Amino acid sequence: MKSPFSYVSFGKQNGLAWYGVKFLYLTFPKTGLVEDWEPLLLESDNGVTDYMLCELAVRLCSEKLRDVISQNLGPNDAVQWLPVTVSAKGSSFDYYIMHFPNPVDCLDMERSIIVNGDDVARPVFQSWMPGDHRIFTYLGAKNLPWYVVPNVKKVFRKEECTGLTYEPVLMASSLE
Repeated sequence: MKSPFSYVSFGKQNGLAWYGVKFLYLTFPKTGLVEDWEPLLLESDNGVTDYMLCELAVRLCSEKLRDVISQNLGPNDAVQWLPVTVSAKGSSFDYYIMHFPNPVDCLDMERSIIVNGDDVARPVFQSWMPGDHRIFTYLGAKNLPWYVVPNVKKVFRKEECTGLTYEPVLMASSLE
């Protein structure tokens, strides 16, 4: 069975450096909104794309990508946008970390590969997914994975959103 949605990952990337702190990984609550956010300043040596790879292991989106995502959320999707400034080649750009306050409990835990207690090495989605979701992540996904249905992927391509690549996902029904 062909997967009804895709994993979104970083395409060819311009790496970002984060200045002013000693750790390189942000953690967010597994569910719920991020409270008391302080906007960050990031610097890129190589310019910008709409979806950026970042040392912080976060989903970093341009204002354009933020708007496209916001306009294409499904009825059960929710995203919190955390502002970030990216400085590149002498210019500053508004970017946003995409946080999912309501990740979907949709993994087939018997077929997914879990390592180190709770890290999902290979997610396998329950057969009912994506349901009413169009842009989402799964419960316990940490900061990076996110998924889109084919219609949203088409919109990203039509709007020429840069920095994105897509990979198929595993569905429980395809493993039966």
